[in-house]
Amino acid sequence: LKKFQEHGGEIKETGKTVQFYAPDDIDITLKEEVVDRLKEIKTFYLSTEAKDKEIKYWEGLPLSKLADQKIAIKIKSSLVGEDIWLVSTAEEMDKVKGPQVVYTAQEAIVISGLPKEFARKVHAFKKKFKGEIF
Repeated sequence: LKKFQEHGGEIKETGKTVQFYAPDDIDITLKEEVVDRLKEIKTFYLSTEAKDKEIKYWEGLPLSKLADQKIAIKIKSSLVGEDIWLVSTAEEMDKVKGPQVVYTAQEAIVISGLPKEFARKVHAFKKKFKGEIF
């Protein structure tokens, strides 16, 4: 892109679009390289934007709705201060890999309603004994 600009080409970002101007005497190969590079940037931007939307979806999903999703998600829990797994139901526990504690959506609902210090004690107990919260 720098070489393109050195040869009189201009690139402007306007909102969600990118426009470029190339002088008539600029090498066609250089124009094609710029177009290809802009397409790569657009693809990266769109995939990043899609990931951001997906993250916002999961962050905003109430625990009560997680049970309907049939998934397992690894998160950093601010309540217990470490990584945990959230699974829709006990059926999804076999999807989990790693040493982190696993909570079903129903267990997460219960523990999130507890005072923070008590929730951390329940978590420590679950972590040590692999228990179930009901």
